[in-house]
Amino acid sequence: MYKLIYIADKEYTSAADVEFTIDSDSNIPEMCEHFDRFLKAVGYYPPQNATLEYVEDEEEVRHGRSYE
Repeated sequence: MYKLIYIADKEYTSAADVEFTIDSDSNIPEMCEHFDRFLKAVGYYPPQNATLEYVEDEEEVRHGRSYE
């Protein structure tokens, strides 16, 4: 299980704390979707028609790192 936690600075804002829990067996697209929802819950909205996606870094691939 993964947790995404945002703790609001109560001194400067009246925003609530936000905590998302994601199953550890979630695939990459599901993780991106949950992270996108988390960002929106804490007040970050990406530009219209933008999507969050997982992009493989070619530098890491050349060095033999794989996350599959």
